[in-house]
Amino acid sequence: MKAGKRSLSDIVKQGNWATTVALVVVGVAFLYFWFIPNRRAIEGLRGELQVQHDLAAQEPIVRLEVEKTQRKMQAAETFVASWKRSAPREADVAAMYGTISEALADAGCQTQSFVPRDPQAMAHLRRIPIELAVQGDLAGLFDALGRIEKLPAEIWIESLSIKKPERQDLLRSEASLVIFSENSDKSD
Repeated sequence: MKAGKRSLSDIVKQGNWATTVALVVVGVAFLYFWFIPNRRAIEGLRGELQVQHDLAAQEPIVRLEVEKTQRKMQAAETFVASWKRSAPREADVAAMYGTISEALADAGCQTQSFVPRDPQAMAHLRRIPIELAVQGDLAGLFDALGRIEKLPAEIWIESLSIKKPERQDLLRSEASLVIFSENSDKSD
């Protein structure tokens, strides 16, 4: 081997402790000044990466749920728009009373009482209760109910009773109806 040039193995063989100590000092300094202080940051980044990975894995499920919710919302908006087109306005309620009376008469029922109650304003609807008593045979009473249900307005039958009074051939029916109309105070 040439006298002026030494190899790494020659240096190590000769026990060059200065190089070994320098490498150890650099390694300890790296651990002490960079790796240990940044270990928490690295662990935090790993945690964030895992969260992002989990979110990415859930994306198809979330997308399907969003699409399903959008379809439900569209169906609800379509229903509300359709209802608003057919719902009686406040000015139409008196005509609706006449239409109900006409449906009862067309079914062969005799109106005993027809008492509209005070309307009740709700958030977007107006609830208009009616107390009603009629007489007729069973077929006529059911025909009257069918005619009322077929009216274009949303009418609920909250209660219904059918009784046969003593010494009479006709049945007596009492009903609580509710007409729903658009609350003109809240309409868009």
